[in-house]
Amino acid sequence: MITQTHSLVEQLSSGFNTFFINSQLADRQKAAFSFFEENGFPHKKMEDWQYLPLAGLLSLPYEMLPKSNYDQLNLTDYYVPFDNAEVLVFVNGYFQAQLSTVQNMRDISSWKDNDFQNNPYFQQYWGKFAEAEKDGFVAANLAFAQDGAFIALPDNTQENTRIYLLHLYDNSIGNFNQQHNLIVLGENTHSEIIEAHYNISNQHICLSNVVNEIFVEKNAHCNYYKLQDLQSNSSQINSTNFYQKAHSYCNSYTLSLNGKLLRNNLNITLSEEGAEHHLMGFYFPNEKQLFDNHTTVNHAAPNCFSNEIYKGFAADKATAIFNGKIWVEKYAQKTNAFQSNKNILLNDGAQIFTKPQLEIFADDVKCSHGCTIGQLDAEAMFYLQSRGIGETTAQAMLMASFAAEVFENMDNKDLYDFFLQKVYRKLHYTPETLEV
Repeated sequence: MITQTHSLVEQLSSGFNTFFINSQLADRQKAAFSFFEENGFPHKKMEDWQYLPLAGLLSLPYEMLPKSNYDQLNLTDYYVPFDNAEVLVFVNGYFQAQLSTVQNMRDISSWKDNDFQNNPYFQQYWGKFAEAEKDGFVAANLAFAQDGAFIALPDNTQENTRIYLLHLYDNSIGNFNQQHNLIVLGENTHSEIIEAHYNISNQHICLSNVVNEIFVEKNAHCNYYKLQDLQSNSSQINSTNFYQKAHSYCNSYTLSLNGKLLRNNLNITLSEEGAEHHLMGFYFPNEKQLFDNHTTVNHAAPNCFSNEIYKGFAADKATAIFNGKIWVEKYAQKTNAFQSNKNILLNDGAQIFTKPQLEIFADDVKCSHGCTIGQLDAEAMFYLQSRGIGETTAQAMLMASFAAEVFENMDNKDLYDFFLQKVYRKLHYTPETLEV
């Protein structure tokens, strides 16, 4: 067990040779560790991290836990309406086979427990996209990843495959954990994947460092959902990377509702002609929570399409951050790229920072971006109250309607209802129906 010495950087640096080096990944892990040793974690002097108080978080006393087995755990508390799904359960970054229900262990399981390191997909893709990010958290993950999911759907898997990645955190001991999930969707496959983060307990500080690599081959379709509903002592750095081939189609939905500090890096590369991605996100920090969403869409080929809608509230003394970049490379002609970020401040003590960016090196494109920060519509509030609706309920109704746009195009109606219900609970709003 590695315990805290002076800082998390020192803890990791001193433990690299004794913690874990996978023989099949040794070269990649050593290269990542060298980058981490030289650069450490990001800090506030870096533009993309300037609003995050990481120094305090990274100086707290953590332990890296040895593998723990949970023979029994009531998973009904972490239910999502995702019938006929392959369920992979991780606790503090480690796969829990006895809690998971996976029928096809050959293609869907833990990469560590099932010795997937010799799999050609694993050898080809693990760390390939993430390492290009040159980020201290990603480098630490590549060097120290404890475990994670490995999903490789064969070409022409036409039946819609549903996968539930359930990440649970036991904070009975303060811990820093890292998991690395690799998903390869073969040509002409159809899949739905939900990644959910919950706590089992909340006694001590927990920091999770999650990296997802998702490779989407030609003509593959993927709906990807992320739910972060952590408790007050849990923070997370989450880097999700999509790499799409020709005529692939993806929707990604991110719902950030609870946690001490949440940082989401969503990086999309449209690498071949005709690829398409829709990015939808909603965040709602309150009290003293801090939620930071950074998105990058790289149009690296012609005739690709991206559409991004991110919305958020900030209440009490919370902080919300959005930074969205669209990058259009020189040869990515006929690009269509759109981005919208809308925010509502619910009181004077909250803060919202937003920064949309366009960098275009092609000359035949349609691109737009925009952002707003405002308050609830006073006229709409007056209208509802004049119809006999109380102020608190009127406010919640407007907020619920504002959030609903993010999820309205979900193909999965059960998940749409579920996500909205999650938002309603945080709003303390109970509509008679889900129609807003």
